[in-house]
Amino acid sequence: MALLIPTDLSFPGWQFPLSVQEFILGLTVGCVVFTLFIKALTITPLMKKLHIK
Repeated sequence: MALLIPTDLSFPGWQFPLSVQEFILGLTVGCVVFTLFIKALTITPLMKKLHIK
């Protein structure tokens, strides 16, 4: 969905070197990677606490 944003989309006062599409794509990828990383680190302690093999 983030790739469907037009590359020429701009907002008044947008002064970042990235386009709006690149910015939203970076946020999306970052959120997905962060979520997977947190789940990977917490699943083992949670399973031990709940006594699940």
